[in-house]
Amino acid sequence: MTEGFVPDLAVPSLLGGVHEADVDSFDSDRGLGVLRLRSHPASPVRFQCMAISDGSRDVLPGARVAVRIGPAPDGSLEARYLLKLS
Repeated sequence: MTEGFVPDLAVPSLLGGVHEADVDSFDSDRGLGVLRLRSHPASPVRFQCMAISDGSRDVLPGARVAVRIGPAPDGSLEARYLLKLS
C-alpha cells in the first residue's frame, strides 16, 4: 500500500484545522489507508485504522470524511483523526 508513497511535506498549511477528504484506498487486513484532501487532491495522505473516530476501524474507499492532519512518526503527514461524513 505505501510502496512508492511520496508524502507532500511542502504543505504545512495542512497541519491543524479540519479538512474534507475522500478515502482513496483502505486495506482492512493491515489497517492502513490513503485519502485525498479535497483542497489538495494531488497530495495523498496516509491514515491508520485507529484514527477512525467511530471505533469501527473500517472505512470504504470513496467515503467522504473530515480529518485532522498531524505528523507521522516518520516525519511525513498523516490523518490523526477521521470522521465519516458519508
